[in-house]
Amino acid sequence: MSTRPNSLVTLLNSIFQLDKDWVSRITMAMIVMSLIWGMLGIIDALMARIQEAAWATSASLVMTSQEYYGGITLHGVRDLFGFAVQLEIAIFIFLSYKLLNFQPRAKWFLNIGFVLFNIAFMLIEGPIVAYPTFNDNFFGASGWYYLSPLGIPTYSNYVLSPLWFIGYELMDIGTYIFVIWLIYHYYLVSKTTKEKLPIFAVFALMTSLMIAIGW
Repeated sequence: MSTRPNSLVTLLNSIFQLDKDWVSRITMAMIVMSLIWGMLGIIDALMARIQEAAWATSASLVMTSQEYYGGITLHGVRDLFGFAVQLEIAIFIFLSYKLLNFQPRAKWFLNIGFVLFNIAFMLIEGPIVAYPTFNDNFFGASGWYYLSPLGIPTYSNYVLSPLWFIGYELMDIGTYIFVIWLIYHYYLVSKTTKEKLPIFAVFALMTSLMIAIGW
């Protein structure tokens, strides 16, 4: 009777590194969340491709324009930011931590960045309406970036909520927290060692600096 719960605990420990140090735990949580957003983004991309294939082969539309625009929007947001950016930074943090063997600080700061970054995508998607007509693309149909909306008046019918903009700002804040945390620890390493950084560490540091400067 106790085998199944023990197996579940072992699986969760293996996935989320619950028995490891806190840096390993949070970077694994970032990787898991990046994969979740990546899979959802693939589904969004598939929606758009189905619509295009249906129009090309039979001149018929299987989705509303709002669903199609929403699929394009959320595919870009989830796969570029939620998946790629979060996965890249998680790998940078984890491997830098292992390579340089630094003493991690400001756990609360990194945790806040993780929470804000991933909450952002929930706000960007907007509410999921089940009745009277199912709609999970209420905000997403506006366009994949808020300065260049794809929605067309009277064609994509919706009113964009302030939560869309708040979601983008939270994502920006979360990203800055990630890279500031990492750059700060590289600074601490530079004060205690005279050795040259490994090639990967230089790449991670330079990329983090470019994100901090140009995001």
